[in-house]
Amino acid sequence: MPEETRKLGVFLGPGVIIALSNYRCIVDVMLEVERFFSHESCGRCEPCRLGTKELVEVLEKTSMGKASEEDLRWAETVARIMMETSLCGLGMSAGKVFLDALTQFRDEFEEHVKGVCRLVFISGDGYG
Repeated sequence: MPEETRKLGVFLGPGVIIALSNYRCIVDVMLEVERFFSHESCGRCEPCRLGTKELVEVLEKTSMGKASEEDLRWAETVARIMMETSLCGLGMSAGKVFLDALTQFRDEFEEHVKGVCRLVFISGDGYG
């Protein structure tokens, strides 16, 4: 079934909804999500095994304010490759959820590249 839906341009995904407050940093949330995917990867296909590690590395740099625009573009490329070539839904989902977050919250990712997390000003808890 996933093959047929993918040919139609439909991605079913994992069927998970994550509810977040406005006081959560999307970069840090995505880091948690991608760490989960990396941990759960069976390692049988390279796009998932290596791709999830790459996304985690870029998100760690982004969370610390040490990533560049080039890092985000690289992560975007990796996520697309994961969606297109992973053998199972885990790798596809890991790529899709990253791309969705980057699309919907690009301004927050770009702020982190500049070393700013908007939630520091709200919570006062430190960076991210």
